[in-house]
Amino acid sequence: MRNKSRQPTSSVNSEKPGTKSKSDGRSRDGGQNFVSVEEKPEVACGICGKKDHKTYISPFSGRRKVSYLACDKFVGMTPLRRGKVLDDKGFCRQCLCSGVKKGHKGCKTDYTCKDPSHGSDSEGYHVLVCSQHKDTSENEELLEKFKQDFIQKFEEDLPPDIKNIKITRQSQVNFARMEKGGEKEEKGIFMLQKLEIEGESFNIFYDTGCGEMICKKSAIDKLARLGRASQIHPGPINISGVGNNKTVSKDGVYTVTLPMGEGQEAVMSGVCLNKVTGKFPVFSLGNAERDIRNHYESVGNDPDELPSLPDKVS
Repeated sequence: MRNKSRQPTSSVNSEKPGTKSKSDGRSRDGGQNFVSVEEKPEVACGICGKKDHKTYISPFSGRRKVSYLACDKFVGMTPLRRGKVLDDKGFCRQCLCSGVKKGHKGCKTDYTCKDPSHGSDSEGYHVLVCSQHKDTSENEELLEKFKQDFIQKFEEDLPPDIKNIKITRQSQVNFARMEKGGEKEEKGIFMLQKLEIEGESFNIFYDTGCGEMICKKSAIDKLARLGRASQIHPGPINISGVGNNKTVSKDGVYTVTLPMGEGQEAVMSGVCLNKVTGKFPVFSLGNAERDIRNHYESVGNDPDELPSLPDKVS
């Protein structure tokens, strides 16, 4: 990353062979003295190949480079995927020094996973690429240390959201409590998860009581641009919900592909709507219980086998 004691990146230096120069129009002592302004060259990212990332001057080689942490694609990957990309390119996964090959001299191990299962006779795993121990408290603490010691020091050379880089996928889980006869029991799970895919952010809400997937149109548009969504049934499609609530999907049904942990992907399909959230409908639990019992009986079952619905849901 950037050496704080280095010269400014746009500096005025004496002309050197092979350096593009611009004359300042002046001469001194009758001689021809020129100055050259160092122009910021385009540097390709070693991960994605793009040339629009933030760059820094290496304090070791003096060359301009692109940190892996300046690449949205690398930052959005799982630890397993990051490690695989580095291995495929032959880059060091132990220190994450940009563009440096495996086995180089002077490789630092300050932020490598310390779990003894890796062994001391082989290349280590930087905390950002260790998938096997990403959920341990030790690596969570090591990640925070890396952020404080390294990312904060060089944050001027990195994207502003780099402080949010993760080694685990974060989610928020809530339980719905059903009350019956004064007693409460946890019956349902509602999980809200934020997913980063190639620089785009998505929110996923999971409800154990739902049997179908519903996608917001703006999310489908983003996924389609990433090649991760395609329409399988055109609209309009009529949708009926709880409490006789009805709506129409004008865009039809889409299939989407989402990245999971360990480098795997999930393929799902569901209807597309412009709006997927709103005020929860109010409906009678008594009517709902009657509808359930009637349906259960219509398919040849004994409705008395069914449990009664709770007095209220909170």
